[in-house]
Amino acid sequence: MGLLLPERDATPLVKVRWLGHASFLVTAQDGTRWLSDPYEDSIGYMMPPIDPDFVTISHPHFDHASLQAIIGYPPVFDRRGSVHFRGHHVRGVLTYHDAMGGERWGDNVAFVVEFAGIRLAHLGDLGHVLTHYQRAELRAVDVLMIPVGGTYTLDAAGAIEVVKQLEPRIIIPMHYRTAEVVFPLEGVEMFANRWPRTIFHQGSTLEISQAMLGGESQVHVLNYS
Repeated sequence: MGLLLPERDATPLVKVRWLGHASFLVTAQDGTRWLSDPYEDSIGYMMPPIDPDFVTISHPHFDHASLQAIIGYPPVFDRRGSVHFRGHHVRGVLTYHDAMGGERWGDNVAFVVEFAGIRLAHLGDLGHVLTHYQRAELRAVDVLMIPVGGTYTLDAAGAIEVVKQLEPRIIIPMHYRTAEVVFPLEGVEMFANRWPRTIFHQGSTLEISQAMLGGESQVHVLNYS
């Protein structure tokens, strides 16, 4: 008779909803709601009305920094540094929008948020492979939201290199071409098809439990709706 191992806890610790482009609504177990990179509807997606507890903005471009659909006046974090919000740690890490130190597209702030012991990183419009210092600041990422569409950000090959640098368990691609978006980007397939474990979801929300954080890394492609 084999050894009976305890089952991993499948209770959702965070819920990640993709709102299109680089915008996500992440809800912690205690109900805290984090909104990343809200956009203007002119890009092709439709930003729904959202009442987040706090907002992060990676850079001040119209497709990442529109507050028009936000209900109320939540705090907005848009720069490097660390803050604590309702017991959660929010850390901004300075990176660049391009591979030339920001000379073409400017600065970009990647954010790491800790919810229920899970470290989630949103890389904004990252345009380069991480330096040793940036990698150390982001460290020990469990869930990674990463641009893969190229043109203005990392392309598929660059995104794979950054994934190898950070070694997250859950990878959620963003900022790629879809039927809705108007930008000249690559489709998600360029990234997803080069990854050994990819799951395409019919819905826009991924519930993440402790059970999902063990084993090999997985790519989860969410469906805009």
